[in-house]
Amino acid sequence: MGKKNKTAGFYFRITDEDKNSLNLKAKEYGVTISEFILQQTLGKKTVYKQKEIIRELENIAVRDNKVDNNINQIAKILNTNYKNFDNIMIKDLYKLLDKYIKSQEELSKNIRSMYRLLSQ
Repeated sequence: MGKKNKTAGFYFRITDEDKNSLNLKAKEYGVTISEFILQQTLGKKTVYKQKEIIRELENIAVRDNKVDNNINQIAKILNTNYKNFDNIMIKDLYKLLDKYIKSQEELSKNIRSMYRLLSQ
């Protein structure tokens, strides 16, 4: 189903204050005023605060990179000084790493779901 041509116009009068509020809201959601009004009134499409979502995804990526870096540093220490660690400590570390990997898989799954929703 292709895009429909928008040929009909609609005009209504509002105050300058309301117009400014609509402009700000539309920008906040990353859409035009027309798209914002249609989405809000006719349920044409779910409205997301795209800039806010993108900013939060960037924050998640930064935190994720920091955690990955810390894990790499721990692995390097373990590989070079493994004789200095007892088996219990190493087993505990592996449990933590396993828990981290599972949470990363869940995070990846959730981010993919968000991406699919946003790209519809």
